[in-house]
Parts: sequence; structure tokens; C-alpha cells
Amino acid sequence: MERQTALQILDALIKIPTVNGCEGAVAVYLRDLLDRYQISSHLIPLPGNDNRVNLIAEIGPQQGPILGFTGHQDTVAVSTPQLWTYGPFWPEHRTGRIYGRGAADMKSGLVAMVVALIALKQDPHFQGRVRLLATVGEELGELGAHQLTQLGYARDLSALVVGEPSTASSSLVLQRLGGSGLVTLPTTAPERYGRHLIFRGHKGSLDYSVTATGKAVHSALPGSGVNAIDNLLTFYQAQQTYFSSLESVENDLLGATKAAVTVIRGGEQPNTIPEQAQLHVKVRTIPEYPNQRIEADLTKLVNDLNDADPRLALSLTILTSQPAVITSASAPLVQAATTAFQKIWHESALILGAPGGTDASQFIQDNPNLPMIIAGPGNESAHQIDEYVNQVDFWDYCELYQLLAKIYFCEIPLTDGV
Repeated sequence: MERQTALQILDALIKIPTVNGCEGAVAVYLRDLLDRYQISSHLIPLPGNDNRVNLIAEIGPQQGPILGFTGHQDTVAVSTPQLWTYGPFWPEHRTGRIYGRGAADMKSGLVAMVVALIALKQDPHFQGRVRLLATVGEELGELGAHQLTQLGYARDLSALVVGEPSTASSSLVLQRLGGSGLVTLPTTAPERYGRHLIFRGHKGSLDYSVTATGKAVHSALPGSGVNAIDNLLTFYQAQQTYFSSLESVENDLLGATKAAVTVIRGGEQPNTIPEQAQLHVKVRTIPEYPNQRIEADLTKLVNDLNDADPRLALSLTILTSQPAVITSASAPLVQAATTAFQKIWHESALILGAPGGTDASQFIQDNPNLPMIIAGPGNESAHQIDEYVNQVDFWDYCELYQLLAKIYFCEIPLTDGV
């Protein structure tokens, strides 16, 4: 496929607003595109919502190992479009960059996988079996991946490539991230590496809310009521102490458990003691301290606080829970990826653990030993104003996914010493 054609496909997907929904238009576009290249695919809507549609496509023989390519069609919201230099849903090509919501996370990765699938289909020498899983709702709840997992589409995969962003905008940015400690460089890091990364694992995710219920009265008589915000802050302080105690437990690849309070709500008006207050927390988890253990600890913490002071009236709700994912550095998929990186960029790959989650957390629940990597053209501008992808990174990943598949299926040998 010509590079200009690949760019036109990416532009077309960015133009389709899929902010936490409406992925059906993207799925239909991709189905029609693949059909023109004699690649069969089928659409799988979320139950009761024809605007949210997953897509499954596959090439290769009916038997043998299956290499999965997966990417999501949705994007995060655009909260302040007036601050964008260019329209978030009208891709702009400037100074080697493509601007637009989803350019980095992750329509560029998804399109690169589609381009690779088409190229592999057209290659008469390629005999591998590759399945594309284009999902909905990854940004809020991994809805599509959950549905496809329930339907068995991950059960027979032998390996999985997730096209989420794994590329720094520059080598200097990556060096600064490493120096600041925001990115943990492994002790086995090569002396020479660029800005393109492979993640062979990522943290799990646990979302929960805690609600405090008090008694509303006039603010001039606070002693006759129960202030729900005060009660919620009691829990807040207790949970801060709890999560601080987990910092000494680390995973060699992923680091320590990290928790962040992301939403707080409470009160109705200034002259009324608040009757209810609530906070939401996102926890990034590691295998050494799994989700189930944290859930049990939080349940005990809430119960102990309520027992000590029933006026707190705290209640805990677990919202979502996905496990951490780790693949061995010696897995054939990781070795194939490092070889492909070497051939594309002529330098050794830096292999890290990702702090954020992906759809892989859903897929491994039906295929626990599924090897996976995260590798995609996006960068740290994901979720930000003026999100962009470097044009050269997009083109390189169109080639890299093809090369990785050929190496994985032993149609190109591993390079010695890589």
C-alpha cells in the first residue's frame, strides 16, 4: 500500500468522532476497506447499542497458531476544543506531524495494523495466521475487549500485539523521563537505544468509590448534623496511610502499587452541612499485591472505621478490576519484536513495563498464559491538547507489524545477538 493511501485511511478515522462511543462508523469503514482487499471481517455490536461495534478480521490458514493484533477505536473526550491549535477532528499535517484526537491514542496504531494485515494478505509467501481485534470502549471500561473475551476470540490466540502508544516524541524526552524516575529503566537496558519502546507488561487496574453518608442541617448548627465531607476525609487519610505501606513491595518490571484519588464530590450549597460525599480512586496494581488482596484490605479498612465510629457511615463499591499482565523476556513474541525493532531502527529495543492498562487485561482472563507486548506509534501527547503522531513513526509501524509477523512465524530468522 502506498504511504499516501495509508495517511488517507488514518485521516478518515480521525475525522470520525468516537469519544467514548459511536465506534460503529469506524468499524463499518474498516470492514469496507478490508473487503476491497479480499479480507473477510465481521462486526460485533455491543448488546443493545448498534453505534458501538467491534470488528474481527483474519487472514491465513484455518489451522495453526494465531498472532493477534489489537487496537481500540474509541478516544478520550475533548474537554476544551477551543484551546486546540487545529480542530481535534480535522487532521492537520504540519512539520512531519499529524494532529487530531486519537492520532496518538490510538488510531495511528490501529490503522498501521490494518495496513500490515492488508500487506501480509497480498504477500504470496506469507503463510501465517493473523487476527485483528478492533475494540470499542477501551478508554472507559474495556467494554469491547470484555465482550470479545466472553465470545472466545482470545481463547485460541498464541500471542498478542497491542498497538497502544510506546514511542517517545524524542530521545531527549525518554532520557529525561528515565532521569526523573517517571520511567524505570531496567538494569539490562542496552547502552544504545532510541525513542521506540517495547512494553512486555503493564500494571493492573482497580477502580473503586467510597461514599460517606451524614445528616444535613443548617450550617449555623453544625453540631446537630453529621458532616459527610469530614467523614470522607477520615477515610481519605486512612487510605493514604494504607497505600504508603505498599510502596516497599515492588515488581522488577512494573515497580510499586500506585493509587490516585481522581474524583471527589460532596455538598449541595454553602449554608447546608453536606449529607453525602464520595471519592473515586484509581489503583495501578502489581502481581505481588494483586487486586483481590487490595479489595479485601479496603473492605476491612472501611469496616474497621465504621466499627470505631458508626457516624462515619462509609460504604465501599468496587467499580472495575483488571489484573496486571507480564510476559517473559524470553518469549518468542518478545524476541521477534526485538529483532523487528533492530531491523527497522538499527538499534536495540528498550523493553519496559507500562504504567497504564490495556485491553490485554481482559483477553488474558480467557487465555491466562497469552504472551503480549505493547508497541505502537503514539507518544506522550496522548489524551492532551494538540495530540499528534509523528508521520514517520506511523509509516515505520506499518512496516514493523508486517516484519514482526514474518519473524514470529519464522519466515524471517531471528538476528543473532539481538
